This record gives sequence, C-alpha cells and structure tokens, in this order.
Amino acid sequence: MVDLVDRAQEAERLNTEDALTSLRLRVEAEKPAEKCKGCGGEIGEARRKAMPQAGRCIDCEEARERQRKLFYRRSGAR
Repeated sequence: MVDLVDRAQEAERLNTEDALTSLRLRVEAEKPAEKCKGCGGEIGEARRKAMPQAGRCIDCEEARERQRKLFYRRSGAR
C-alpha cells in the first residue's frame, strides 16, 4: 500500500513540474523582444510597450519598410 501511495505522489509531483515548466516556457515566449533582429541593439521600452510583437528597433523597422517600398515600386509587385 505504501509503495502505491509513493508512486502516486511521485506521479503527481512530476505532473506538477511538467505543468510549471510548460507555463514558464509560455510566459517566456510571450515576453516582448528586448534585442533588435536587425542591428542587435536594444528595442526601446516605449516601443516594446506600444508594440509587444515588435522584433526590430524603430530605425531598423523604418529602413526595412523603405526597402520594401522600393522593391515593390521597382518590381510592380504587391
């Protein structure tokens, strides 16, 4: 009987650990990026608050948008 209870407690402990790990990973994934994908510099706090999904600093995002506009203008693509 004791062995059965010990195994049940161990299983419950492992399930709890798995659930906590999963939660930690989800919370970590939802955090806004702090480093810019373009230049590696810091993404400003105001930008992170305004656009949590932003992966680039303002300067890199503006440069990317200029490049895309130029590409679309030259290629006629949409």
